Amino acid sequence: SLSLGSGARAFGMGGAFLARADDATAASWNPAGLSYLRRPEFSLVGARNSFSRGTQGGEPNDQFVGYTPDFLALTYPLSSGSIQLSYQRVFSFNGDRTIQRGLTRFLTESEGGFDVVALGSGWRLGRSVRVGGTVNRWLNGYRQRRDRSTLNSDGIPLRGRTEQDIDYDLNSGISFNVGAMWTPVES
Repeated sequence: SLSLGSGARAFGMGGAFLARADDATAASWNPAGLSYLRRPEFSLVGARNSFSRGTQGGEPNDQFVGYTPDFLALTYPLSSGSIQLSYQRVFSFNGDRTIQRGLTRFLTESEGGFDVVALGSGWRLGRSVRVGGTVNRWLNGYRQRRDRSTLNSDGIPLRGRTEQDIDYDLNSGISFNVGAMWTPVES
């Protein structure tokens, strides 16, 4: 699954946050929500991913652990809206994965990701209409090292080892997000 937004509250709302984005992570969901902010706000979000699989009651034979900064923003309110500068790691490749199948071990070590630095703003146009937008600059990339080796019964690698070093680089890119919120009745 692919999800481009950030923040525990938003994910906890199961997608409904698009209609009520009202904190600093709003720029990653619906930038019109930035218009709700009335005080300067600093936001920091991190992510941790992990899993461990194997036969029930046995040793795990497929494991992954990864950590990454996910979203960082500084938002400043203006008279009827706000402006924000933010960083988001949209696609993270930080982590190490080990798969053990019999005497063959697959090891993947990854670092980096595709990041966005955004300048966004949200404005209240009237009692019931809010609009917003962001200009996003995409950058960075990631490196990956893969190692496949066959081990003897003592866990020492034998011949037939394969190594790959992969470097994916994103020169740069620009994208735009626009959003609107309409509240026909106050309640």
